[in-house]
Amino acid sequence: MNKSVQEIIKGSILGILGRILGGFINFFSLPILLTLYGKSNYGLVGVALSTNAFLQIMNMGVPTGAVKNFSEWVDARDFLSLTRGVQSNLIFFVCIATFNSLVLIYLGYNAGEFFTVEDPKTLGSLLYIVAGTSFLNWYFTNFQHILLANEKMGLVSWANTLNSFLNFFAVIVAYFLGLSVIEYFFIYSIGPLLVLAINVKSCVRLRYFKWAYLVPRFHRVEFKKIMGYSMGLLGVVITQYAANQLQPIILSTFGRNGDIAVANYRILQNITMLVSMMGTIFLQNFVPYITKLNHRGDDGRKHGFVFMSTKWLSVFIFFVCFFIFFNANIILHVYVKDDGAGLGIWLSIWVLGLLFLNNQGISSLLLSMGKFRALVITLCIGSALSIVISISLVNELGVGVTAIGFLLFKIIEAIFFFGYFLPKMADISPIKLFIETMWRPLTCSIVSVLIAKYVISFIEIDELTSVLVSGLLAFAIYIVAVFYVILSEKERKMILSFRKS
Repeated sequence: MNKSVQEIIKGSILGILGRILGGFINFFSLPILLTLYGKSNYGLVGVALSTNAFLQIMNMGVPTGAVKNFSEWVDARDFLSLTRGVQSNLIFFVCIATFNSLVLIYLGYNAGEFFTVEDPKTLGSLLYIVAGTSFLNWYFTNFQHILLANEKMGLVSWANTLNSFLNFFAVIVAYFLGLSVIEYFFIYSIGPLLVLAINVKSCVRLRYFKWAYLVPRFHRVEFKKIMGYSMGLLGVVITQYAANQLQPIILSTFGRNGDIAVANYRILQNITMLVSMMGTIFLQNFVPYITKLNHRGDDGRKHGFVFMSTKWLSVFIFFVCFFIFFNANIILHVYVKDDGAGLGIWLSIWVLGLLFLNNQGISSLLLSMGKFRALVITLCIGSALSIVISISLVNELGVGVTAIGFLLFKIIEAIFFFGYFLPKMADISPIKLFIETMWRPLTCSIVSVLIAKYVISFIEIDELTSVLVSGLLAFAIYIVAVFYVILSEKERKMILSFRKS
């Protein structure tokens, strides 16, 4: 196993552990915040975060263009182009950050006209906070891209884990000091800035680091290369954003009791956040590595990586999704008591869409190739259908439209990858990929969860204990199934050799 793959595994494991920790922190934070501020005020936080459109787009992958090109320059030891690329990228980020902040300030000033919430003045204050902190996030985000291009995934994952602790710290401070929702949100918004400072410090330790990275400067050749790729990717990201992240805005703008609907959305989102964030972790770790393989023309290792990554993602994601799917109602009741009433069916539908997040290895291959046109057309169709359905049915189904829209979008995305990209562009058999990487994890995860659920049904215990025991039992059964049914003999020997060493 080469050093790059080891770094990917290390970074992914640290990222997963960090996201699990962050998931638990968010899981326990939400009931505290609901108790402290109520559904209406807490919903305002969700509206403010969702309205920060450009930051959401940034988190969904626009910087992948920078990471891809930075990775190629690092691999070629072309540090002059790297410096010019970083400076040129910073100009783009500063322009976007300025425009983004101005839009947020305008929305904050006119919050009562744009959103159906009970307290538009408070929402306006939250949007002002987002406007200020998001500008700094944009300015310093280049340093995370440099770390990823150098395959320092572990450092990035550690910094993101720290951010989860800072988020929980904000909740604890708000609870014990009785802070207003505005004061809480301000402290919450400081966390990402501290993480960026850590990324800067980590970059300084790179032997070729230059403080010139902080100076915006235009270099036509490097800017054209980065933006040519990023603008193609932008179409993909915007359609994904429109289908997924616009849902809280649709709920608060077109639906009744928008703040309550957004609070329900945040409840569902917090439960599913662990799985959805896994996709981001693996994608940001995969892209630098597979870009270098693509740059070297190593098709054999590239295709092998797609099969390996899809298999291991399926092993993890399928189990978590089906455990939530078959235990949705009890999980919601344990989590938020009566506030989760009626949300079980929507949670189950939501996690069905999350099953398709096992395609991050496939997505990273597409990103490394830079051929987006067919994907953009497909996702535009999916996004348009998702938005139309959401707006049309939001008054009848409430938060349910977000789950239905998300599932529809992911199905259309999967049809593109398995029906067109894999056989036509990547020369990979989708049937072979499904049989070798997904069929067994799919079957074993369903069977493991159902066996555990059946056994627990004969035991009279409270709901919380039931969820915990059922989860542990299902996990134990699944681990055995993974080792003896899903893994190949070669993979079992490799794991045993790690254990001996």
